[in-house]
Amino acid sequence: MNSSLVVSNPTATKWDIFCCIVDNYGDIGVCWRLAKQLVYEHHLTVRLFIDLPEVAQKIIPNLNTSLSHQKVSGVEVRVLDIALFSKDGFVEDVAEVVIEAFACGLPKQYTAVIQLSRQPTIWLNLEYLSAEKWVDDFHLIPSVNPTTGLIKHYFFPGFNRVTGGLLREEDLIARRDTFQANHTLQLEFFQQLSGAIINPNDVKVSLFCYPHAPLLNMLKVLSSGIDAIKIFIPDSIILSTISQFLDVDKASLNAGNEYKKGCLSIYVVPFLSQDDYDKLLWCCDVNFIRGEDSWVRAIWAGKPFIWQPYFQQEESHINKLNAFLDDYCQDLLPTASTVLRRLNHAWVNATSSVDSLAYCWNDYIQQFQPYKVHAQKYTKQLAAQADLASRLVDFCNK
Repeated sequence: MNSSLVVSNPTATKWDIFCCIVDNYGDIGVCWRLAKQLVYEHHLTVRLFIDLPEVAQKIIPNLNTSLSHQKVSGVEVRVLDIALFSKDGFVEDVAEVVIEAFACGLPKQYTAVIQLSRQPTIWLNLEYLSAEKWVDDFHLIPSVNPTTGLIKHYFFPGFNRVTGGLLREEDLIARRDTFQANHTLQLEFFQQLSGAIINPNDVKVSLFCYPHAPLLNMLKVLSSGIDAIKIFIPDSIILSTISQFLDVDKASLNAGNEYKKGCLSIYVVPFLSQDDYDKLLWCCDVNFIRGEDSWVRAIWAGKPFIWQPYFQQEESHINKLNAFLDDYCQDLLPTASTVLRRLNHAWVNATSSVDSLAYCWNDYIQQFQPYKVHAQKYTKQLAAQADLASRLVDFCNK
C-alpha cells in the first residue's frame, strides 16, 4: 500500500481535478479556471472529472455533453459516472497530483488505484475561499485516512502570503488595464451585450446575486434616486424577481431589451462566458457579486463591489463576510469603512426594508470616490502576491 503522499515530486506533470457540481456554477467555475491555467501557464497534463456535464456546459460552452471524455481548451474533461464507474471507461492510472475540489470526495475505485500505484501521489483538498483567521493555521494541514492510510493536505485559498492565494491568470491584470483604458471597446461591449447606449453620467451596475438577497427592495431604491442608473443582470434564477419589479411576464425579459422604471434602466443579458463576465465587471462602476468565483473576479476588476456570500446555517456566512470586510477595510477611513460594512450587511439580510437599503445606498454613493481609489489599491496589493495555481505547483514540486 502506498501511503507516502508527501514525497518530493519535482516532475509532477500529470494532474487530476475532481469536481462535483453542487449548484450555482461556482464549483465548476473555479475548477475550470484552475484547470486551464495549469495547462496554459504551467504546461501540465490535466484531467478534469465532472459529474453534471449539462450544468458544466454553461461554464464550458464547447463541451459536448454526449461524450464521456474529450479535450477542451487543452484540458481532458471526463464525466465521473461514465469514466470511473463503467467497465469500458475505468481509469487504471492516477495522476501524480490529485485535487479533490471542495471536499467532493474521490471515488473508491480511484483511491484503490492510488493504494496500488508505485508512484507517489500528492492528494490535495482544495477548500473554499475565506479570510477568516483560522485559515492561516489550517492551510496545508495533512490528514491521514484511517481506513486507507492515504494522506491528503488541505489547501486553503486566501488573502495573504501564508495561505493558498487567489486564482489569477498571469496576464489578467494587463488584459484588464488594456480594456479599461479603451473607452470605445467598453461602449462596443455594452452595445453588443445588451444594446445599451451608455452616456457619460450614467452609473453602470452589474448585479449577480442569490435569490435570498433583498433584490426587490434594492431595485425600488435604485429606481427612485436622482442619478441615471443602468443595471446589467445576467440571466439567472433572480429573473422572476426582476419580472415582479417591472410587472411583466418573466418570459418577456429578453436580452437586448431595455426596461425602464424611474431613473433605472434594466438590461437582462445572456448567461455570460467567463471572459465576457470579466469584461462586464471591468467596465461597471459598481458590481454586486456572489459566492466565490465572481467575488474573486470582482476583486481583480479593481472596481467597488458589494458581496453576497453563499448562505450557510448558523450564519457562518456572516462570519465570512465580517472577516473579509476586516481585511478589505483596513486602509479605509473609519467613516467610509462603516458605510461600506453597513451596505454589505443590509444586502445579505433578506428582510432589509426599502428605507434601510436607501439609507445605506445613499450614504455609499455620496462618498463613492474613496471606494474607487481603495478598490484599485486593494487589487494592486493582492496582485503582488503569488497566485493560487503557482502556489499549488510550488507546493507539489517541493
